[in-house]
Amino acid sequence: MGIRCGVTGDFLHAPPGTIHAYRLDAAHNNFLGVLTPGIFEPFFRTLCDPFEGYTYPMVPGPTRFDRVIAKLGELDLKLVERPGPPQR
Repeated sequence: MGIRCGVTGDFLHAPPGTIHAYRLDAAHNNFLGVLTPGIFEPFFRTLCDPFEGYTYPMVPGPTRFDRVIAKLGELDLKLVERPGPPQR
């Protein structure tokens, strides 16, 4: 089962507790995520390092999923089995 979004203006709502994932298949994407209430900040603080500049860096830093895996319980995340190939 899967929901595929990919056209300008698509919208997807995932209620709390919903198993979900996303994948961006192109090199350049526009993606807006609205997370409320604001309880997801610890995930991003764990995943990335602070950036002190005023504009986005030309080369982004590494994403640190190793730190996320080490803090799954603290971040209230649960791993599920790896999904199969996308259904077309």
